[in-house]
Amino acid sequence: MKNICNNFLFAALLLIMPLSEAREETAVAPNPSDDAALTFKVKTIFVNDPVLLPLGTKIEVKEGIAYLNGVVPDEKTKQRLEKMPLSVEGIKGVKSSVRVQNTFVEMP
Repeated sequence: MKNICNNFLFAALLLIMPLSEAREETAVAPNPSDDAALTFKVKTIFVNDPVLLPLGTKIEVKEGIAYLNGVVPDEKTKQRLEKMPLSVEGIKGVKSSVRVQNTFVEMP
């Protein structure tokens, strides 16, 4: 009887193990809805910042990386803009195409 119980428990473990492995694999795959939620959180920070809001920076999150694109008036604002997404939990990094606006004025 003891061998039957042990065999049954062993068989049950064999059935459960593949299911837990499959769950682990799907948990690692990126979820587009997570990226949408992260994009929303990052944009919310920008909307609530009176310096960054008027800049109209394009923000998109893909696989946890925040992609920024736009033009800013100075280097200090650029650095502030690029650091801001990192304050959102779930953001793994920032890729920036933000440029500092050319402030040269042509003399007549």
